[in-house]
Amino acid sequence: AIHTVKPYFGLGVNSALEDVTALRDAMDAHPTQADALAAYSKARAEESKALVRISRGLDRPGFLGFLTFILPIILDGIFAAVPDGLGYTFEPNTIALLQRDGISFAEVGRLKRRDRVVQALVLVTGGVVVAELVGALLAFVTGGGGGDSGVTVPIVGGVLLAVLASQVLRVWEPGMAPADVLAKTLQPVTDVITAEDRGTVDDDDEDDDDDDAGSGGGKTARKPLPFIGKGGLPLL
Repeated sequence: AIHTVKPYFGLGVNSALEDVTALRDAMDAHPTQADALAAYSKARAEESKALVRISRGLDRPGFLGFLTFILPIILDGIFAAVPDGLGYTFEPNTIALLQRDGISFAEVGRLKRRDRVVQALVLVTGGVVVAELVGALLAFVTGGGGGDSGVTVPIVGGVLLAVLASQVLRVWEPGMAPADVLAKTLQPVTDVITAEDRGTVDDDDEDDDDDDAGSGGGKTARKPLPFIGKGGLPLL
Protein backbone atom coordinates (compact mmCIF):
# COMPACT_ATOMS: atom_id res chain seq x y z
CA ALA A 1 0.00 0.00 0.00
CA ILE A 2 2.87 2.40 0.68
CA HIS A 3 3.75 2.59 -3.03
CA THR A 4 0.21 3.60 -4.01
CA VAL A 5 -0.22 6.54 -1.65
CA LYS A 6 0.50 10.06 -2.83
CA PRO A 7 2.67 12.32 -0.64
CA TYR A 8 -0.15 14.74 0.19
CA PHE A 9 -1.97 11.96 2.08
CA GLY A 10 0.84 11.74 4.61
CA LEU A 11 -0.10 8.11 5.23
CA GLY A 12 2.40 6.04 3.28
CA VAL A 13 4.76 5.33 6.17
CA ASN A 14 1.85 4.98 8.59
CA SER A 15 0.19 2.30 6.49
CA ALA A 16 3.51 0.49 6.05
CA LEU A 17 4.06 0.45 9.82
CA GLU A 18 0.55 -0.91 10.32
CA ASP A 19 1.42 -3.70 7.89
CA VAL A 20 4.60 -4.47 9.84
CA THR A 21 2.69 -4.56 13.12
CA ALA A 22 0.03 -6.84 11.67
CA LEU A 23 2.70 -9.17 10.27
CA ARG A 24 4.47 -9.31 13.63
CA ASP A 25 1.23 -10.16 15.42
CA ALA A 26 0.44 -12.86 12.87
CA MET A 27 3.90 -14.41 13.23
CA ASP A 28 3.60 -14.38 17.01
CA ALA A 29 0.18 -16.03 16.90
CA HIS A 30 0.92 -18.79 14.36
CA PRO A 31 3.72 -21.38 14.43
CA THR A 32 4.27 -21.71 10.67
CA GLN A 33 5.03 -19.06 8.07
CA ALA A 34 2.20 -20.26 5.84
CA ASP A 35 -0.37 -19.83 8.60
CA ALA A 36 1.13 -16.49 9.61
CA LEU A 37 1.01 -15.13 6.06
CA ALA A 38 -2.57 -16.33 5.62
CA ALA A 39 -3.60 -14.60 8.85
CA TYR A 40 -1.72 -11.45 7.86
CA SER A 41 -3.38 -11.33 4.45
CA LYS A 42 -6.79 -11.81 6.02
CA ALA A 43 -6.13 -9.03 8.53
CA ARG A 44 -4.80 -6.47 6.04
CA ALA A 45 -6.49 -7.28 2.72
CA GLU A 46 -9.56 -5.10 3.25
CA GLU A 47 -7.50 -2.16 4.49
CA SER A 48 -5.04 -2.40 1.61
CA LYS A 49 -7.82 -2.55 -0.97
CA ALA A 50 -9.58 0.41 0.62
CA LEU A 51 -6.41 2.52 0.69
CA VAL A 52 -5.59 1.73 -2.94
CA ARG A 53 -9.16 2.50 -3.98
CA ILE A 54 -9.16 5.84 -2.15
CA SER A 55 -5.74 6.78 -3.51
CA ARG A 56 -6.70 5.93 -7.08
CA GLY A 57 -10.00 7.77 -6.77
CA LEU A 58 -8.22 10.97 -5.77
CA ASP A 59 -5.55 10.73 -8.45
CA ARG A 60 -7.30 10.03 -11.75
CA PRO A 61 -6.45 12.39 -14.63
CA GLY A 62 -8.78 14.53 -16.71
CA PHE A 63 -12.55 14.61 -16.45
CA LEU A 64 -12.66 11.32 -14.53
CA GLY A 65 -10.43 12.88 -11.89
CA PHE A 66 -12.80 15.83 -11.73
CA LEU A 67 -15.74 13.51 -11.04
CA THR A 68 -13.94 11.36 -8.47
CA PHE A 69 -11.93 14.05 -6.66
CA ILE A 70 -12.68 17.69 -7.47
CA LEU A 71 -16.49 17.56 -7.49
CA PRO A 72 -16.74 15.47 -4.27
CA ILE A 73 -14.46 17.92 -2.43
CA ILE A 74 -16.56 20.85 -3.66
CA LEU A 75 -19.71 19.06 -2.49
CA ASP A 76 -18.08 18.40 0.88
CA GLY A 77 -17.32 22.12 1.15
CA ILE A 78 -20.92 23.05 0.38
CA PHE A 79 -22.48 20.50 2.73
CA ALA A 80 -20.04 21.37 5.52
CA ALA A 81 -22.15 24.50 5.97
CA VAL A 82 -25.17 22.37 6.93
CA PRO A 83 -25.65 22.84 10.69
CA ASP A 84 -25.54 19.89 13.06
CA GLY A 85 -28.74 18.80 14.74
CA LEU A 86 -30.70 18.07 11.56
CA GLY A 87 -30.50 14.32 12.00
CA TYR A 88 -27.36 13.83 9.92
CA THR A 89 -23.82 15.12 10.21
CA PHE A 90 -21.66 15.23 7.10
CA GLU A 91 -18.09 14.07 7.47
CA PRO A 92 -15.15 16.28 6.41
CA ASN A 93 -13.51 15.80 3.02
CA THR A 94 -11.75 12.50 2.39
CA ILE A 95 -8.21 13.81 2.86
CA ALA A 96 -9.12 15.32 6.23
CA LEU A 97 -11.00 12.19 7.26
CA LEU A 98 -7.94 10.06 6.50
CA GLN A 99 -6.09 11.91 9.26
CA ARG A 100 -8.62 11.03 11.98
CA ASP A 101 -7.30 8.81 14.75
CA GLY A 102 -8.90 5.44 15.34
CA ILE A 103 -10.59 5.06 11.97
CA SER A 104 -9.69 2.50 9.32
CA PHE A 105 -9.31 3.16 5.61
CA ALA A 106 -12.25 0.87 4.94
CA GLU A 107 -14.38 2.91 7.35
CA VAL A 108 -13.33 6.13 5.60
CA GLY A 109 -14.59 4.67 2.33
CA ARG A 110 -17.89 3.61 3.90
CA LEU A 111 -18.47 6.99 5.53
CA LYS A 112 -17.81 8.91 2.32
CA ARG A 113 -20.02 6.59 0.26
CA ARG A 114 -22.80 7.22 2.77
CA ASP A 115 -22.20 10.96 2.47
CA ARG A 116 -22.43 10.78 -1.33
CA VAL A 117 -25.78 8.98 -1.16
CA VAL A 118 -27.21 11.54 1.27
CA GLN A 119 -25.81 14.45 -0.77
CA ALA A 120 -27.40 13.06 -3.93
CA LEU A 121 -30.74 12.58 -2.16
CA VAL A 122 -30.62 16.14 -0.82
CA LEU A 123 -29.84 17.59 -4.24
CA VAL A 124 -32.53 15.58 -6.02
CA THR A 125 -35.14 16.25 -3.34
CA GLY A 126 -34.26 19.94 -3.28
CA GLY A 127 -34.55 20.13 -7.06
CA VAL A 128 -37.98 18.46 -7.05
CA VAL A 129 -39.26 20.69 -4.23
CA VAL A 130 -38.02 23.84 -5.93
CA ALA A 131 -39.54 22.72 -9.24
CA GLU A 132 -42.92 22.13 -7.59
CA LEU A 133 -42.79 25.50 -5.85
CA VAL A 134 -41.90 27.27 -9.08
CA GLY A 135 -44.69 25.44 -10.89
CA ALA A 136 -47.21 26.42 -8.21
CA LEU A 137 -46.00 30.03 -8.29
CA LEU A 138 -46.31 30.19 -12.08
CA ALA A 139 -49.80 28.71 -11.89
CA PHE A 140 -50.79 31.31 -9.30
CA VAL A 141 -49.34 34.22 -11.27
CA THR A 142 -50.84 33.15 -14.59
CA GLY A 143 -54.14 32.05 -13.09
CA GLY A 144 -53.76 28.54 -14.49
CA GLY A 145 -55.03 25.38 -12.92
CA GLY A 146 -51.55 24.04 -12.20
CA GLY A 147 -48.00 24.16 -13.40
CA ASP A 148 -46.82 21.91 -16.21
CA SER A 149 -44.30 19.76 -14.39
CA GLY A 150 -43.07 18.38 -17.70
CA VAL A 151 -41.76 21.85 -18.50
CA THR A 152 -41.05 23.25 -15.04
CA VAL A 153 -38.88 20.42 -13.73
CA PRO A 154 -36.36 20.50 -16.61
CA ILE A 155 -36.13 24.30 -16.42
CA VAL A 156 -35.56 24.34 -12.67
CA GLY A 157 -33.15 21.43 -12.96
CA GLY A 158 -31.18 23.34 -15.57
CA VAL A 159 -31.06 26.41 -13.35
CA LEU A 160 -29.83 24.39 -10.37
CA LEU A 161 -27.18 22.71 -12.51
CA ALA A 162 -26.09 26.11 -13.76
CA VAL A 163 -25.76 27.37 -10.18
CA LEU A 164 -23.72 24.31 -9.20
CA ALA A 165 -21.58 24.67 -12.31
CA SER A 166 -20.90 28.32 -11.46
CA GLN A 167 -19.62 27.26 -8.04
CA VAL A 168 -17.44 24.57 -9.59
CA LEU A 169 -15.96 27.00 -12.11
CA ARG A 170 -15.09 29.39 -9.27
CA VAL A 171 -12.89 26.70 -7.80
CA TRP A 172 -11.74 24.32 -10.49
CA GLU A 173 -8.91 24.86 -12.92
CA PRO A 174 -7.36 22.16 -15.13
CA GLY A 175 -4.31 20.58 -13.52
CA MET A 176 -5.03 21.84 -10.01
CA ALA A 177 -3.16 20.15 -7.17
CA PRO A 178 -5.16 18.72 -4.23
CA ALA A 179 -3.84 21.40 -1.88
CA ASP A 180 -5.06 24.11 -4.27
CA VAL A 181 -8.57 22.65 -4.31
CA LEU A 182 -8.74 22.46 -0.52
CA ALA A 183 -7.46 26.02 -0.19
CA LYS A 184 -9.98 27.40 -2.68
CA THR A 185 -12.89 25.62 -1.01
CA LEU A 186 -11.70 26.81 2.42
CA GLN A 187 -11.69 23.29 3.81
CA PRO A 188 -9.41 21.86 6.51
CA VAL A 189 -6.74 19.42 5.42
CA THR A 190 -6.90 17.63 8.76
CA ASP A 191 -9.84 16.55 10.88
CA VAL A 192 -8.98 18.97 13.68
CA ILE A 193 -10.58 18.57 17.11
CA THR A 194 -10.16 21.30 19.70
CA ALA A 195 -8.47 20.60 23.00
CA GLU A 196 -11.77 21.18 24.80
CA ASP A 197 -13.46 18.49 22.67
CA ARG A 198 -10.63 16.10 23.51
CA GLY A 199 -11.19 16.82 27.22
CA THR A 200 -7.62 18.01 27.80
CA VAL A 201 -8.50 21.54 28.87
CA ASP A 202 -10.81 22.65 31.66
CA ASP A 203 -11.57 25.99 33.23
CA ASP A 204 -9.06 25.52 36.07
CA ASP A 205 -6.30 24.65 33.61
CA GLU A 206 -7.09 27.73 31.52
CA ASP A 207 -6.98 29.95 34.62
CA ASP A 208 -3.67 28.41 35.70
CA ASP A 209 -2.26 28.83 32.21
CA ASP A 210 -3.28 32.49 32.15
CA ASP A 211 -1.62 33.06 35.54
CA ASP A 212 1.55 31.30 34.45
CA ALA A 213 1.69 33.24 31.21
CA GLY A 214 1.17 36.53 33.01
CA SER A 215 3.76 35.79 35.69
CA GLY A 216 6.40 34.63 33.25
CA GLY A 217 6.20 30.99 34.34
CA GLY A 218 7.66 28.31 32.17
CA LYS A 219 4.35 26.57 31.58
CA THR A 220 2.96 26.96 28.06
CA ALA A 221 -0.74 27.71 27.83
CA ARG A 222 -2.72 25.05 25.97
CA LYS A 223 -5.07 26.51 23.40
CA PRO A 224 -7.59 24.96 21.01
CA LEU A 225 -6.02 23.70 17.84
CA PRO A 226 -6.78 26.10 14.97
CA PHE A 227 -8.86 25.08 12.00
CA ILE A 228 -7.17 25.52 8.65
CA GLY A 229 -9.75 27.54 6.77
CA LYS A 230 -13.48 27.45 7.41
CA GLY A 231 -15.71 24.48 6.84
CA GLY A 232 -17.85 25.72 4.00
CA LEU A 233 -17.75 26.92 0.40
CA PRO A 234 -19.60 30.27 0.10
CA LEU A 235 -22.44 30.15 -2.37
CA LEU A 236 -22.92 32.93 -4.92
